[in-house]
Amino acid sequence: MSEAYYLVPTQFFKNLSMAESLFEVPKFRKGLNITPDWLWAPKSFPIDIDTGEDWTEEDMLVWKYIYSEFESHLQSVCDFSGYDEKDLRHIWFHLQEDVWDPDDPSALQNDDIHKDIFENMYKVINMQVYMGDTRTQEDEVLGTMFWEYVGDNPDKDLGSEFGEYVISHNPSVFELIGHAPYKKNTAIMYNPGYNGIWHSAPTHEVLNENNVAKITRKSVIARYCFNGQIQ
Repeated sequence: MSEAYYLVPTQFFKNLSMAESLFEVPKFRKGLNITPDWLWAPKSFPIDIDTGEDWTEEDMLVWKYIYSEFESHLQSVCDFSGYDEKDLRHIWFHLQEDVWDPDDPSALQNDDIHKDIFENMYKVINMQVYMGDTRTQEDEVLGTMFWEYVGDNPDKDLGSEFGEYVISHNPSVFELIGHAPYKKNTAIMYNPGYNGIWHSAPTHEVLNENNVAKITRKSVIARYCFNGQIQ
């Protein structure tokens, strides 16, 4: 895994309209996360956190399709990471929607430089599929940015969780080493974990430099979690 990320060379979702429906149904959007404990049982996980609506048969078909697409890339994930397919613990899903508005100083506040650290979870690979419309070449900067820590005082510069450094307190001590292109139905793979790579949404500075107009940044993220510790 010498590169910051791997760009999947083909369009990810073969049935793009079905994947897009995730963002069109309010109860999908409001549910946010599909947890590892969800086992295709309609009443085991209410999607809508406001109404408590349960899964319908149509909902199940959508998510079975989404799951099948990500599962079909498991071998590629293992080739990229060096992890063993037999050690897969689960695939965890997340829908991400962020609004960038140059006239709103509070927009896109998740542009912090961070790692994704979870207790007792050491082998993690993200597959992130960009789903928003790409309007111009400049909009490609909406893709994920990758960073290298070049400071010499991590205890001061970085926050920690579960005993591992997880978030930047001082972005000036990071160097940009990669920036994925943001194109609809395009996927990237990367290691976001404690032995992985620092990453962020595009920073306000980059978005302003490229004159990106108001837009919603959308992604479907699958987190492949494997058993075992890093040797």
